[in-house]
Amino acid sequence: MNESMSKPEEFGMKKGTTLPFLRESGGEVMFLGDGGEFLIGPEDERWDLVMLIRQSSAQSFLAFSSHQDYLAGIGHRTAAIEDSRLLPMAELPIPN
Repeated sequence: MNESMSKPEEFGMKKGTTLPFLRESGGEVMFLGDGGEFLIGPEDERWDLVMLIRQSSAQSFLAFSSHQDYLAGIGHRTAAIEDSRLLPMAELPIPN
């Protein structure tokens, strides 16, 4: 990561290389936060940044992630990421 930039900047969130295309596809960032060591999980693994994105469908997310203009600015994202996880989820109703 470039030491003069914050994690979100290097990821492209503030530079306009990610958010406009995410929003155009119907997505939104629901949570962006600093990570750290796991309370429960692998002792040799830590997450320095956690992002929760809501998207209307997997197809909408794939359209966002393959958008030609988004891909043109992907260098910042690549520079910011050593390793990543992508876990698609479907919202369930919360029982009473």
